[in-house]
Amino acid sequence: MRWICYSKKDRKPIYLTREMFESDTLNRPPFTYNYRNYAVCPACLNPVQIIGVKTELRNTPEPYAKHTTEEIPGLDAVIDEVSYRNCPYADPNSRQKNQRYTLRSPSYLSKLIIELFWTQLDRIFYIIERELPISIPWHLKKQILKDFVGYKGWRHPEITLLNVPWMLLYCSNYYPLWRCEIKDEKLRLAISKIKGVEFEENNTNVIKHDGRDGLGFCVIHHRIFRGEHANIRESINFVVAKNLDQWFFQKGILDISPSNEILFSKTLEIKADYFYNLTHPSNPQYEKAHKRALQNILPLLEQVHFPKMQN
Repeated sequence: MRWICYSKKDRKPIYLTREMFESDTLNRPPFTYNYRNYAVCPACLNPVQIIGVKTELRNTPEPYAKHTTEEIPGLDAVIDEVSYRNCPYADPNSRQKNQRYTLRSPSYLSKLIIELFWTQLDRIFYIIERELPISIPWHLKKQILKDFVGYKGWRHPEITLLNVPWMLLYCSNYYPLWRCEIKDEKLRLAISKIKGVEFEENNTNVIKHDGRDGLGFCVIHHRIFRGEHANIRESINFVVAKNLDQWFFQKGILDISPSNEILFSKTLEIKADYFYNLTHPSNPQYEKAHKRALQNILPLLEQVHFPKMQN
């Protein structure tokens, strides 16, 4: 992995280079211990060992970080093996069989994720709507949050401090496109060809009626790709589909054969430092606007019985 931070309090993701690490730490403890170099994973807050600082590695010119379960004296990190095993930036061979599908126990990380919803919900949805080719109306924001609560998304094994907005979408269901505003012209064209679809008269991008076949969207395929030089990519896939389910009776029992026609698909890349940078703006003016927007949207968390922040 190539992203690190220096403590669980200051979680700013930093792209690792040899010059940066040496200048920041000056070989001082706790970042140098027993002639080895250490930092913190910004995604799961466990310790990581920095490999290749003093000597250049054969396969990559720059150093990289790998998770460790060793407790480093003085390093402000957490020791949470479940979070480490499921971290997108950890060695995939460290993950136990079927662990991806097991909710993690309540932990320091899940506590921080809950806190992010109560303090940054407006920015979470800002990223979502910036990434998607549609706008999310108020009633769907509430439903998405309700589904996230139902799935206990803050305990999902692959949610981290870096991918919260995208995992909110992933831990949700299929939603109708009714009342959604279409921002992508290619998607709008595909939808407009469907029989029975109607758009609003005063805003021709908002769907008034989604036709006889239900139109909807969902997010699927949370994937982690490991590339060259310890670089890691994370993504989810947004799809718009037409519901073609077939209903029939078999031996007096109503049965369903699921069938969908995919009209549109877009891969959403999860950027490691995007969410953190948005939630830590340098301009105080942005903070004032954030507080106003947050106050407007926080009632949604109350309505879906989202877990409270813990002290």
